[in-house]
Amino acid sequence: MIIKLHVKHNLLKATFIEIRFDTDMKIQEVKDKIYQMTGTPPPSQDLTLIRSPTQSIQLSPEHATLADFGAQTDMELNVVDRNPYSVLTLFQKPNEEVFYKMSDEDYDKLPGTVRAFKRDKFQNDPEYRRQILEAQQKREQISREEMEQVSKIKIGDRCKIDKKTGTVKFLGPLEKRVGLYVGIELDQPVGNCAGASDGIQYFITQPGCGLFVKPHEVEIGNFEVDFGMDDSDEL
Repeated sequence: MIIKLHVKHNLLKATFIEIRFDTDMKIQEVKDKIYQMTGTPPPSQDLTLIRSPTQSIQLSPEHATLADFGAQTDMELNVVDRNPYSVLTLFQKPNEEVFYKMSDEDYDKLPGTVRAFKRDKFQNDPEYRRQILEAQQKREQISREEMEQVSKIKIGDRCKIDKKTGTVKFLGPLEKRVGLYVGIELDQPVGNCAGASDGIQYFITQPGCGLFVKPHEVEIGNFEVDFGMDDSDEL
């Protein structure tokens, strides 16, 4: 049976949402798939299945299957990289200094703030209220459409963006950006990154081979790998 798990990695801020697994997969096979997604070798992986907020289970031994642990759709799979010299530690940010942050409740009580101005305008200006509600409905519609589009894509799918071909490596939200994105490892270095966005590493690829696009821009299909050869390269 095919299920969808949300995969979290202790060295990557990204969450890989709704990744497809077969419940007949052995844990060793699950680790192989995680390796393709994150770059953490199977021997360095500790996997924990979060069955509920109060129940979790270590996925061991490796010859057991996901079905043996009762894995079901929408459960969370936590990945811990035990290698202290893992290359993924290069993408971690140093601890940042913590500053005081006022709670939303206290901020709401302050007069003369931008939030107070917008709240009063929303209550007293029908045209402004109409614009805000229409914008909210549009965002919700876009969100529903993107969720539907992403549900038809899976990690490892071959894809095309314009005339560029590649392989899907990431599905989900990006920090500091709105909505869902598809992270792609392009066959040729015609992208704009190496799998990172705004300083956060979501997948690993060669420089210039990474690209993040919106789901509607991606065409999924059985596209051949572009090795960068043209007719003049053939014998």
